[in-house]
Amino acid sequence: MKRKEITYLLIICIFFAFVYSLISLVNHYLYRTSALDLGMFNNAIYDFAHFRNNTFKLDPWGNFKNYFGDHFSPITFFYVPFYYIFGSYSLLIIQILSIIAGGLGIYFYCKYNTTNRALPYIFMVHFFSIWGIYSALSFDFHNNVIAAMLVPWFVYFWEKDNKKITVLLFILIIICKENMALWMFFIIMGLMIKDKFNKVLINPLYQLSLLLFSIIYFYVVVKLVMPGFQGATELGQLKRYVILGNNANEMFLTILKRPGYIFSLLFRSSINGEIYSGIKSELHYMVLFSGGFAFIKKPHYLVMLIPIYMQKMLSTDFALWGINYQYSIEFVPVLTLALFDFVNDFKNIRTQKILSLVFLLITFGATISKIDKRKSIWYNSTNQRFYSKKHYQTDLNIKEINQALELIPANAAVSAHYSIVPHISFRDKIYHFPYVNDAEYIVLFRTSEGYYPIDEKSYNEKIKFYEKSPEWIRLYDKSNLLIFRKMKLN
Repeated sequence: MKRKEITYLLIICIFFAFVYSLISLVNHYLYRTSALDLGMFNNAIYDFAHFRNNTFKLDPWGNFKNYFGDHFSPITFFYVPFYYIFGSYSLLIIQILSIIAGGLGIYFYCKYNTTNRALPYIFMVHFFSIWGIYSALSFDFHNNVIAAMLVPWFVYFWEKDNKKITVLLFILIIICKENMALWMFFIIMGLMIKDKFNKVLINPLYQLSLLLFSIIYFYVVVKLVMPGFQGATELGQLKRYVILGNNANEMFLTILKRPGYIFSLLFRSSINGEIYSGIKSELHYMVLFSGGFAFIKKPHYLVMLIPIYMQKMLSTDFALWGINYQYSIEFVPVLTLALFDFVNDFKNIRTQKILSLVFLLITFGATISKIDKRKSIWYNSTNQRFYSKKHYQTDLNIKEINQALELIPANAAVSAHYSIVPHISFRDKIYHFPYVNDAEYIVLFRTSEGYYPIDEKSYNEKIKFYEKSPEWIRLYDKSNLLIFRKMKLN
């Protein structure tokens, strides 16, 4: 690589890493992250760092389960060294770095496939500008983000026919999360269709082995491993898809026998109420404005998104339908790859540049408009609007709160407000208030923008209960922070 090329890449990467940090790291600093999910992951890497299995103890109602029964993500073991360096920010930093790495993957894929020197830079910026990244960064840490950021590199080395690195990336992706193996099946299918099955005819063992392994791995993990960790016969997450059937077999048969019904669920709400209408449409519009129209000419990329659409749209959980949280991150690499291939088909270099810049501006404009306002329910623009003064403001005295939390011994069992949990989850026992169990300390905000999983009235009633309880003493009550310590029995 030439010095000029390296300079351009550094400028782009540093700029977007800074923007992403303004979202993710600022949110954590201002206590806008949550027990579910950053607190849960932080507690997991703490246990793994101490060579222990992790039990998910942050269910608000005290339903404990093995970490791998809730999220089968063996890749989490690789995060442990960062725990010793960056503390509670570790996973957020890993997530930001992975997105930057994903953008570099896009750059090298584009560079490999075009002689137009401008396109790799433009599409790298396009990738960094898609709404799915900003939505994911505004809400904690998730392993499917890591997986999605590995996909551009997988596609790049697949097309270079570098089998060793391709297989390594394949393994890393599927161990990120249980559903990634199914996604990889469709990604590989899409790549085979793109190649018109030429490579598979030359070397069928290699590609077909990856396809077969994807399905076997997905089935074993979802049907046997995770239910085994949960102590159940069916995966608990399947409850989100009850409109398809009461168990996995019924759901599969519904998909086969009622294709019209399945197709309709891609667009219509499965829940009655005006508040739920338009959420799915918002996703479709954002896919379109971010380059999804390229699927018409490049349908193999749409094939890659079949399980993502089904995972989102067939659910009864409306939080999955739209453009919030981490539930859209898988669209990001596929959209940029599809749009690049679409533009790259034009032979005139000037036409390529003009089209790519126009599409970049459309994508950027769509992203900013949806950062400002969106239909998807439970959206808090403050967490995402990095260009707004309000994003950096808080009524909390962060310095005093951080000092007060040091009053809690590192080995103490704690029950805490969900936004405090990620900061203090490096301990053996951490619970999501109002679940207290055997906690020795309770840590709460007196007033808060959120009281999940209870309402404000119930939250305040519980505070009054512990204030009057002879079993608890008020250790700290300042700067909106309230710490109770349990009385020790003689």
